[in-house]
Amino acid sequence: MECDTVRMDDRLSGLPDDLLLKILSFVRLKDAIRTSVLSPRWRYLWTSIPHLIFSSHYFSTMDKLSDFVTHVLSRRNDQVRLSSFKLYLHGEHAHDVTQRIMNHAFSLNVHRVKFKGLLETGQWYTMPKVKVPLSLSCSQTLKRLTLIQGSCPCDEIVLTSAQEFSSLTTLHLRFVSFYDGFLSMCPNLKNLTLVGCKVTGSPVLTICHPRLSNLTIDKGDFWTLLSMWLHLD
Repeated sequence: MECDTVRMDDRLSGLPDDLLLKILSFVRLKDAIRTSVLSPRWRYLWTSIPHLIFSSHYFSTMDKLSDFVTHVLSRRNDQVRLSSFKLYLHGEHAHDVTQRIMNHAFSLNVHRVKFKGLLETGQWYTMPKVKVPLSLSCSQTLKRLTLIQGSCPCDEIVLTSAQEFSSLTTLHLRFVSFYDGFLSMCPNLKNLTLVGCKVTGSPVLTICHPRLSNLTIDKGDFWTLLSMWLHLD
């Protein structure tokens, strides 16, 4: 059995890095990290995985998840582009830990970010707001952003930003609150989905994006707005 394992390792080690990293992207991150003990060839390979997926489902506490995220990101090979960062939270989750992970994610030069939080019925009554500040470091690299918060009120996740995101082409928000000028800071949007969201600061939602080709608006406070302007020229 040991000889078979060695031969299998030898065959895999002969593959190019790009292919090995693609293989590692399809396994759980913890298992990918465990491959570092196989041989010197594998020791640091996991630090270059281009797609990172974290889920609280595999951790007994949010603090353990936070420690794991910090461990992975602090050892990451910063010479390799991070293509996507995904975070899935299940059940009740600690506000401060969630905030810290989100801040860390948006501080990276990442192309795609997805956050999905799933709460049990009634948990949102005591859940503090989670603010999602888009940082300057990702403003020129972020191409796709997805924020989904189960079925809790849209006030619980607040999307904020102080700079333009010229590379962002796809934005999917579900039960998220954002201020009225946020969309204008994403001038190159092509795909926009807003479900159960809330706009703060104005009774009017203005969408003026010449490149917009797919638009979906459903549920939520949009139907209580005084008017909605759509400029798709």
